Amino acid sequence: MKLEQQTIFAGILGNGCNIGINRMVHISTGISKGVLTNTVNWCFSLPNVQSANNKILSVLNKLVLANSFRTDQNKLVTGQIKLPNLCHFILRICSLPFS
Repeated sequence: MKLEQQTIFAGILGNGCNIGINRMVHISTGISKGVLTNTVNWCFSLPNVQSANNKILSVLNKLVLANSFRTDQNKLVTGQIKLPNLCHFILRICSLPFS
């Protein structure tokens, strides 16, 4: 099964922002409920999500800016981002028409 980028993003936003798959299908254009449900069920397993998180953290740990906020070698202090605000911002960007 070939995964479309928009389906992956819809799954991430649907789960990560607590929107849910059904609502995500209704507010998305060109994504069927079956395709999104299959993508989430097959690709968003706990081991896959943990692996993706580890890869993201690995990249973040290499950034100079992130390392400047370390209080000690094994602890990274970050600011808190309110998830609903971040999700709202991402959804607004994703709904913009691209040419």
